[in-house]
Parts: sequence; structure tokens; C-alpha cells
Amino acid sequence: MSQDSKTNIWLVCKKERTLLLCAIVFAIVVSLVQYFSIPKTYHSSVKIAIETSDEDITDNFLIASHLLNLGYPEEPISSITHDPFIYQKILSSDQFINQALAIKLPSPNGEGTINYRDYLEKHCKHPWWAFLERKKTTVDMGRENIKHEVDLHTAILTLQATAQSPSIAEILVDSVVKVFEAYLIEYKSKKSGIHAQHLKNIRADVGKTYHQAMKEKIDFEDTNFDLSTPTERIWSTHLDKEANRTLNTYSMAAINYKLAQIKEQQSKPSFVCIARNGRSTSPSAPNLPVIMVVWLFYSLLFTTWWVLLRNKFIHKTD
Repeated sequence: MSQDSKTNIWLVCKKERTLLLCAIVFAIVVSLVQYFSIPKTYHSSVKIAIETSDEDITDNFLIASHLLNLGYPEEPISSITHDPFIYQKILSSDQFINQALAIKLPSPNGEGTINYRDYLEKHCKHPWWAFLERKKTTVDMGRENIKHEVDLHTAILTLQATAQSPSIAEILVDSVVKVFEAYLIEYKSKKSGIHAQHLKNIRADVGKTYHQAMKEKIDFEDTNFDLSTPTERIWSTHLDKEANRTLNTYSMAAINYKLAQIKEQQSKPSFVCIARNGRSTSPSAPNLPVIMVVWLFYSLLFTTWWVLLRNKFIHKTD
């Protein structure tokens, strides 16, 4: 762009400064209307680490050592209470949100308590243009107001609750932590129980195979105790190997089942609070400077474009 073009644009804008000032005033007025139309919201957050205590389970180390000495691979058992992907799965599920919607909160009118579902449906304010938007379900509103962030490296969990009252936000985030703790304990118990039952069934199946192999070996030895022919000696060696193989498989299944029982009986996970952002004194939204900057930008951009376009059109007609 040449210097003359820049000068011409500046002169045109200077000439239409009244219109540009009107655009600035319009943007300020609209941003103020929008700011005061949006209900103020407050955040409260807590950062927690989830730990389990295994001090009471000393046999775990003895069995694991025995397992390695025998050369058996351990049946993989996911550490449910330390898996950050499990946290995300639980916190994002509709089932967890529905449990959170049953949290008891103080009634905004000061009369008793109400559950979080009623608070969202009956006591939350909305901007006047909300009727133009797609109506959200209560679960969707709950998911928007209860947010989570999981550090995949440290498995540290951050929970944040949003409400239109700072006291409600603080109570809500504490209650969400309790709901998540109870949900995680129940989830862990169910998964561990299913896994232990699966390994128990495997142990029973391989146990039958082992006992059948031993029975065939004993019956053969009782019938052919002198092993007088080469065929009898070869068959006896085969039965010995088969009995040893099934014994090893049965031992491995029994150890894996024992480990699963230990996992199932482990102590409940404890939630350790690392950082806490309690009751907020200032609203987190709406943000007046941001709203105003956005409106000023688009208002001046459109007005300048229209002024330059009109000026170019007038010159062409002349």
C-alpha cells in the first residue's frame, strides 16, 4: 500500500469521525447491555491426589516374589484408583452427573435445602436471549458447571464448580468431591470383583484339567507298574510331562486369583487435597473488558469498511 493510499484512508476516516464516534458509543452501550444481562457466576475449585494404603497387605510382596521365582507372568490388573483415564471416563459419564444432580444445596430463598437439579431448573437466571438458543438438558447444564482436568503424568485431579452464588459454588465443589470418592470406591469394587471372579473361573477350569491329567497318570501307573515295554515307558513319560504342565498352569492360575483377591481387599482410596480455591469474592464471568473489546473491534471494523466502501463508490459515480 502506497503512502498516498494510507493518507487517503486516514483523511476519509477523519472526515467521517462523527460516524466512527457513534460506532464507539454504540459498541460501549451494547457491551454494557450484554454485561448486565448475563448473570454473574463464581468459580470454586479443588486440586486433589488419590492415594491408597497397602500397608496391611504384606502377602502381596511375598506372592509377587514367588510368582517371579516360578517364572510365571502376572495376570495384568489395571490400577483403577491411579488411572487418570478412568477419572475422565467417570467424571464425563451421565451416570456420575446424575448422581451429582442429587447433591443437597441450601435453598436460595433460605428455606431448607434443595437438590442441585432443582437449583439448575428453577433458581438459575439466564440472559434474555436464552430463548433463542437450543434448550439444554439438566445433565448438559450440570456437565457445563462441573468441570474437571486430569494431569495424565501425575494423575492429579482438578475439580471446578460454577454457580451464581459464591457460597453455592464452594459447597458444590466439596460435595462433588464426596460424590466422586463414593463413585470411585463403588466402581473399583465392582471392577475388582468381576476380575477376581473371572480368574476364579479360570482356576477352576485349569484345576479340572490338572486333576484329570493326574488321574490318567495314576491309573496308568497302577495298571502298568513295571513299565516292561518301550511303549509303556514312552507313554509314562508323556503322562508325567502332561501332569507337570497342567500343575504349572494350575499354580499360575491360583496365584493370579490370589493377587486379584488382594487387589479386591485393598483399603479404600483416600483423597488428599493439594490446593483449594475456596469462596470467590469476585465473579469469574461475565468479563466486561473482554466484551467491550470484542464489540469495539467489530463495530469499528464494520464502520471503517462501510465508510471506505461508500467513499470509493461515491468517487466512482463522480
